[in-house]
Amino acid sequence: VTIAVSSRYANQERITEKNSYLKRNRRIRQLIKNCDITTGDNVLDTLAAFCRLRVGESIFKTKKGFINSPGGKQYYVGAWANDTSQYATPFFAYTSDKTEQSAAKTAMEYYAPFMSDSFEPIPSSIIVGGRDYWNMRRDRGDAAMFLSGNCRYFLNKNEIPSEKYFNMLKWCADYTERQITSDGVVFSDTDEMEYRLSAGINLSTSAIAFGAFNAYSVLLARMGKNEESDRIKKVAGKLAEAIERYFGATVSGYETYDYHKECGEMRAWDCLPSFYGIKDRTEATLKAIEDKLYREGEVYSCERKEEMWDRSGLYFYATLFRCGYPEKGYELLRTYSERRLLGEHVPYPIERIPEGYHLSDEGALYNRIFLDGMLRISYIKEGCLIDPILPETIKKLKIERIIISGVLRDITVDEKGVTVLTYGRGKRRYNYGEKVIL
Repeated sequence: VTIAVSSRYANQERITEKNSYLKRNRRIRQLIKNCDITTGDNVLDTLAAFCRLRVGESIFKTKKGFINSPGGKQYYVGAWANDTSQYATPFFAYTSDKTEQSAAKTAMEYYAPFMSDSFEPIPSSIIVGGRDYWNMRRDRGDAAMFLSGNCRYFLNKNEIPSEKYFNMLKWCADYTERQITSDGVVFSDTDEMEYRLSAGINLSTSAIAFGAFNAYSVLLARMGKNEESDRIKKVAGKLAEAIERYFGATVSGYETYDYHKECGEMRAWDCLPSFYGIKDRTEATLKAIEDKLYREGEVYSCERKEEMWDRSGLYFYATLFRCGYPEKGYELLRTYSERRLLGEHVPYPIERIPEGYHLSDEGALYNRIFLDGMLRISYIKEGCLIDPILPETIKKLKIERIIISGVLRDITVDEKGVTVLTYGRGKRRYNYGEKVIL
């Protein structure tokens, strides 16, 4: 039995669909085979496949083009600066799926009308197929989110953005720089928790801005804008120093970060500086998150509270790998993955407890654990740098049909090194310790 729910304007023809079952099966195969991850662990591999399906199917056709939306019973035909730009768009950069590429570009275009010379904050989300917006929570660091995710998209595609897209990236960089306070950190009214937890000037916005400025600096260098690239790199460096001065603190007995002034409790987003490359407090911060926030396969958002969002947990697992803790990363990721795939609330990451919506773009974050985490992908002027790290349990990591530096490839990591098969160009083997720049 097939049940379809549809809507239309009264003067439009009734929506019909032919061969829907065959089309869906074809689409499932397309989404799962793109950036296909194989670790030899059936739980990880299966959940990664479900997540690719989830994020890829949450793309809707609007008058302004295909758009990726969080979904989850109510959030459709719209774009969010966090879910869409920061989470999903960097993952779409790794796939060759045409619909996903179209959705990434449409999401950027949704925001263009709100980037004005008055430098008002861009909306948190553009809704109703791009015809309205929602911004009750004011500035959550949305411009930094937009800049971070979309710079990574162009860097991985090895694509110089057109004037239209570059102007959007530049606006977000200019806006974020204007938000730097006298203390050297980035002001925002709140974070993506949107006042559910206390925030104000917060660590998340400044850490994302740090990562965004670094990515933007590399993109500028690739565009031949070397003077501005060097200037933005210095802005990022000063921001890293300010993050240490302003947020660095002893919290719950750990030399970590105070998420905002007088917060005094661990937050899951405290992992973000480490994820983006600020390593001063990495060991203590990751240990504090595990000790204070990790419970039976879930990372809670705040110490002593029951608020839990999977997105920050997924960043935490990726950060463990990215910062050189593969055994701990695998241990915690495996427990989490088994709970989500085989437990009572399956088979995807969830948005938050208590609601428990299956939003789509956490699926992108789950797959990025293997890309940003295990492969430790980063971007330099010369291309894409890969510095893989595997736990002993995973003898081989293979990622098939992944776009790296704009080219379709298969990448295999084993105990001997890295093998890169570039479609149409042949295979190359790299030994461990040999720099892999693609």
